[in-house]
Amino acid sequence: MRHEPSSRVGGVRDRDPKSYQQALERGNSEDAEYIASIGLRVEKNPLWRFPLCNVYRLWQPDALHLLHLGILKTMMDCLVRYLRQRKILGLFNDRFKSIPPYPGFQPFKRGYQEVS
Repeated sequence: MRHEPSSRVGGVRDRDPKSYQQALERGNSEDAEYIASIGLRVEKNPLWRFPLCNVYRLWQPDALHLLHLGILKTMMDCLVRYLRQRKILGLFNDRFKSIPPYPGFQPFKRGYQEVS
């Protein structure tokens, strides 16, 4: 039994839950050695009962939480602190409100601090 990765990211293989489950169900010593060789313990996973659930991808963050609520929010918080220290936050808020119309983009009626 071989582990055939569907993709590699940074030299790390994607886990293949179906082959692991099949190895566990067969339960022979060769499969147990295979499971141990890739660093897994032999035990039943209750989430394997759900065919559309890939337990090895559950931890992966999505774009909303990683980018928009994480990185972008942190960057904007740093920018607001910087602008407040320089006493130009009001200028930034005025500039934010004055962004010209663009197709598919609704202009802001309030400053950044009032929107966020």
